[in-house]
Amino acid sequence: MASLGSVTSLGVGSGFELQQMLEDFRKIDEKPIDAMKDEIKVIEERLTKYDEVQAKLIAVKSHALTLSLESNFLERTVASSDEDIASATVLSGATVTSNAIEILRMATKSSWQTAGVASTDTSTYIPTSQESTTGFSSADSSSVLDEEEVMSITYGSGDSVRTISMILPQGSTLNDIVDSINSDSSNQDGLGGKYVTASTFQGEDDLYYLRIASSAEGSTEANRVMVTVQPEDFQFKAPAVEFSYTLGDGEAVAVSVEADTTFNELADLINSDVKNAGITAKVINDGSKDNPYRLVLTANQTGEDNRITISGMQMIEVQGAEGASLNAEISVDGVLYQRQVNTEISDIIQGVKLTLEGVGEVNITTSADDELVRTEIIEMIKAYNEAIQEIRNHSGYDAETEEWGLLATSYGIKGLPTELNSIISTMIQTNTGIQSLFDLGVEINRDGTITIDEEALDIAIAANREDLAGFFVTDEDTGRLGLGDILNEKLRNLTSSTGVIQTETDFSENELSQLEKDIEDSTARLDKRYDLLARRFVELDMYIGQMNAQATYLTSVFSSAESSGNKN
Repeated sequence: MASLGSVTSLGVGSGFELQQMLEDFRKIDEKPIDAMKDEIKVIEERLTKYDEVQAKLIAVKSHALTLSLESNFLERTVASSDEDIASATVLSGATVTSNAIEILRMATKSSWQTAGVASTDTSTYIPTSQESTTGFSSADSSSVLDEEEVMSITYGSGDSVRTISMILPQGSTLNDIVDSINSDSSNQDGLGGKYVTASTFQGEDDLYYLRIASSAEGSTEANRVMVTVQPEDFQFKAPAVEFSYTLGDGEAVAVSVEADTTFNELADLINSDVKNAGITAKVINDGSKDNPYRLVLTANQTGEDNRITISGMQMIEVQGAEGASLNAEISVDGVLYQRQVNTEISDIIQGVKLTLEGVGEVNITTSADDELVRTEIIEMIKAYNEAIQEIRNHSGYDAETEEWGLLATSYGIKGLPTELNSIISTMIQTNTGIQSLFDLGVEINRDGTITIDEEALDIAIAANREDLAGFFVTDEDTGRLGLGDILNEKLRNLTSSTGVIQTETDFSENELSQLEKDIEDSTARLDKRYDLLARRFVELDMYIGQMNAQATYLTSVFSSAESSGNKN
């Protein structure tokens, strides 16, 4: 009692337990407040139960909603008799069927390879010619040398290399240099031929240039041509060569290759080319004892649409050689199909995507997936029973405790089991083998809960698979409601912001608010009353103390007088 906390010596003057008296009086006056607090606890517990009932009804609604959706009755499973030959995925609503499939050929990627070489650093292009980099307006009238110059050419490599050297006179023209190279004695092979042949050619800029090329055919080290000593201001360079490839019906992609580009460098050049049409180049080691390294070009995608055609490079076709098809070939129920790919082939069996794994025979079987619907029916009934039991356990009379449940006065909720039972028992005029839950092995117990025979459910589903959706799903054409929609709609109303549960909740919350206000007001009145009463007790204590003091004084006076009289 906060208002009396400062009156620490109340009763000292009078000798009475005034402080305890005040506290005892207040406890008596607070009994109505304590009763309201107890009622608040009951209301709070009731609100908790409302929430629990709401949650359990929403769980039933969730399953009913699932069963009201036609798509859930169209779920399918697909099985392959041999996953090593073909696997499959299936879409909802696919036709229930079984197909005999034979994979006659897998789709492959077009590929080409070069002849083997000893090292990945081997040159893919050995220069067998050199060209001047400076052009002249005429090949036979313009002087290209301001002074006498020395020029040296090497032919071949290693132990077989030959050096062709000559002195070129001042004022020589391109044709003069051609004659000097072609007639030089060191350029004669002794068989009436030349090691290298010099000539002029006119470039795209209409200027004339000098070319020095091996007289022998073939791009080998034995035919390598190099200008090792070049006249001043008259430089030479091996011309870049160009090869091209075409992917399917696409445009040709040209690749320019500089002299002495290695196999690894050429693979990088092809792969990094911004014009790359969809091929991958790599250098492989085929394991051969001699010359194991090969440059391989492979299409990134399978099928004839990605066949590679090579021009300007000596390569051997590997996959697709001699016109062999790159497409997959599939026989389905005796009908032949060709496809560009091995994966996600969705246009042969309706609603099924095939993935080819290997050559062979396999059966692909599409079946109705009853497990989802079966599970939803069982879970809905389980959730329904939990909701019914929750309501009945807290709205009925407990003979053992001789008490009514927390929801006994919530008549709207108390009547829900009967209301829901009537919905669960609804007959749907489907004109099929399933018109009520009783046809699925359901029985309603005396306490309002439901029992389902799962074996009977399985038999009913298997025998009436096509009719199951008609029972739970609304027929949009006729407007006939399915049980899923009927139950879902009823539970939506019950659990909405204007439903019976929210109505009962709002009423209890208003009661709670009013009780809290009544407690606050009553407590304030008692505080005020006992503050005043405490002050009066203080005054009483002081008055009684004074009276006690006077009584003590008079007693002592009378005692003293009596004592004096006795002595006389």
